Amino acid sequence: MTSGSVVAIELVGPDAINRWRSMIGPTDSQKAKEQSPHLLRARFGTDGTQNALHGSDSTTSAQREISYFFGSKYGTNTACYNDTTCCIIKPHAVAEGKAGQIINGILTAGFQVSAIGTFSLDKVNAEEFLEVYKGVVHEYPKMVEELMSGSCIVLEIRAQNAQAV
Repeated sequence: MTSGSVVAIELVGPDAINRWRSMIGPTDSQKAKEQSPHLLRARFGTDGTQNALHGSDSTTSAQREISYFFGSKYGTNTACYNDTTCCIIKPHAVAEGKAGQIINGILTAGFQVSAIGTFSLDKVNAEEFLEVYKGVVHEYPKMVEELMSGSCIVLEIRAQNAQAV
């Protein structure tokens, strides 16, 4: 995992470890291609080391790995704050299961995700974040309601020659 950037995601849900491992397939991508070509490692991996994805093999491993990547309350800050922009996948899109498609579209367009987090905002925080639109955009109250309506995914994105994108 030292050849470049990695994206660490904590998946939460019933039987998450087994469900994720059944989606990614065998550790060796070549075996995955032979046995189950539709699985993620078969599609995106190249061998037993560069197999595209990792999945914890036990609850103990998951706890250790989550602690490593997300040790502090807020995890390690990977934000660059330079030549970047903030992208918010709003609660309705998250609830409709569109986050993956949206992130894929961002990556396909040539952007890199340099930081990502999931947030739930209360009214005070939503109003503070959208304060620049208060009194300027008549949809402001609905914008606040939207940000309060559930979890949103916030990304810092960047690209080479972003002006040209």
